Amino acid sequence: MNLQGFFQDIFSRQGVNAPSAQNNNDGPRSQGLPRTQNDPSANQGKFEEIKNKQGGSAVGGGIGGAAGSWLQKNLGGFGGFGNQNILNQKEDKNYTTCLTYTKSFSGKNFIMTGATGGIGSKVAKKLMKAGARVVMLVQDPSKIEGAMNLRNTPFKAGRNFFPIALNLREPYQIEKKFRQALQQIGGDLHGLILCHGYIKNESITETNMLEWDLMMNLNVRPHFQLISIAIPFLKLTKGSITVLSSTAGETPLPGSAIYSTSMSMLNMLVKCTALETAFHGVRVNAVAAGVTLTQSRMKKESLNFTDNQNKTFLMEAAQDVPLLNQINLPKDVARSILWLASEDASFVTGEILTIDGGQSLTNNNYVDYLKELEAQKQGEGLAGQLFGTSRQ
Repeated sequence: MNLQGFFQDIFSRQGVNAPSAQNNNDGPRSQGLPRTQNDPSANQGKFEEIKNKQGGSAVGGGIGGAAGSWLQKNLGGFGGFGNQNILNQKEDKNYTTCLTYTKSFSGKNFIMTGATGGIGSKVAKKLMKAGARVVMLVQDPSKIEGAMNLRNTPFKAGRNFFPIALNLREPYQIEKKFRQALQQIGGDLHGLILCHGYIKNESITETNMLEWDLMMNLNVRPHFQLISIAIPFLKLTKGSITVLSSTAGETPLPGSAIYSTSMSMLNMLVKCTALETAFHGVRVNAVAAGVTLTQSRMKKESLNFTDNQNKTFLMEAAQDVPLLNQINLPKDVARSILWLASEDASFVTGEILTIDGGQSLTNNNYVDYLKELEAQKQGEGLAGQLFGTSRQ
């Protein structure tokens, strides 16, 4: 029985004519009841008679028993067919402002990595502007002030932020430095934000196990270790964990086998952790960023781009972004991280939020530019093994 037949059967049991397809253009119908044109109240008596007889809505009663009552209570009589009050509901004009950072972060304590990066620095600065205290685990604390442009600002080390030197490739130091971070903020932790990462583009036949280990030691192991250490403290505050990931974890690209693998592992770590901690009120999410100005600078270093080649790469990449034909800015990604860490996302967990302007919906044609560039630079070497020398 199709959906139309389903409703016809229900309405026939009530002695009510089912709405027909021919009436679709005749103006508004009232709950599938016989309609008197220009007189919406003509059906009210019939509606009340059926409703009182069945102890529920016109449709809900016909479905019967508990199911009808549930539909009436939760869906208003199956999407509006059985409850005329739905038609009379006024639109709620009390809109709330999204990204209420001050409410979410004022007086809260965060530990984060990657605070000297293009995205992480914006996240850290916005947290401090909203009244949070931030412990920054960074390799070189001397770069914090310059990365966030803190000169002539009220943010001071030891009051608004607490820099701690940490080499994330040294796992035996991570727990020690984390506990030191907790001491700086009095033991109360409300959020963990991980914005560090490492990217390098190499053919799977050109790379080696040392490069594999370096990628995993920066893109996966520190996340696992920091998350596992932080969870017991976040359970006490119903806090959150937010991770910066990449669309490379879902979208394969030539020359990114190791990096994409690490991002895919990171995404699954986020989902599994979210499942395990949901019962304790701890939320865990990630932002999968597409090509950004920050990431493209890293690409420039790993591919040895000249300034002109890097500019061309950005232009090619932007052409593949459906939304406004422009690539991500660090602030776009930072805002998404902050939203996931805020109270506005209090019912969101286990999500990998893609921020790429729709680029992952396309065929990533900018890769053709990389093909040609590598062919010119490497001839039949890397280009021949990785891309081939001709465009398909």
